[in-house]
Amino acid sequence: MADAAHIVAGVVSCLVTVKYPVIGVVSTILFLIYQLDEEWHLKDEAWRDILEYAVGYYLTGIMVLALNI
Repeated sequence: MADAAHIVAGVVSCLVTVKYPVIGVVSTILFLIYQLDEEWHLKDEAWRDILEYAVGYYLTGIMVLALNI
């Protein structure tokens, strides 16, 4: 079951990247560090959270590109 918060985080990171690339990159790196830390300590299959984030990020990226063409 998808966690909407991870998808929304990916959407927001992508949208921020359009205007402020450094903030988008930093937010993505911080998200990955947090998720990997959870994986190492809690063994909670963080790859699912990262996948949800990526889906939000990439689908938003596709929409941004489509609207700008």
